[in-house]
Amino acid sequence: MMLWLIFGIFFILSLIAGSRLKSKFREYSAIPTGNGISGAEVVRKMLYDHGCYDNVPE
Repeated sequence: MMLWLIFGIFFILSLIAGSRLKSKFREYSAIPTGNGISGAEVVRKMLYDHGCYDNVPE
């Protein structure tokens, strides 16, 4: 019984952490960098420059 309680607590904490991480990523991915491009565009360029063509997010 105690094991299920501990499992449940950690499950809920992981859902909360994932939700907060997703919201922060959404918030900061829209902020342009100093040169005027977004963080998502920087990541896309980094992946492309290092040869990762098939998993580049759109």
